[in-house]
Amino acid sequence: MGSDDRPEARLRVENCGDELIELVVEPWARDYWLKPGQGALVTTVGIAGDAPMARDDKAVRTVRG
Repeated sequence: MGSDDRPEARLRVENCGDELIELVVEPWARDYWLKPGQGALVTTVGIAGDAPMARDDKAVRTVRG
């Protein structure tokens, strides 16, 4: 449980490739850029129904610099 006994869910996201990727957190459209080998832990707190998080691998795009 999270703070104040609210349910909490976590999803670990890692960039296992060799190029920069963008992680977008919806519905806020906040974006985070992950370098190769870098990771992030996405955490939700509160009641969000049966599936508090989902991952859409089809939305992954590679950014070449």
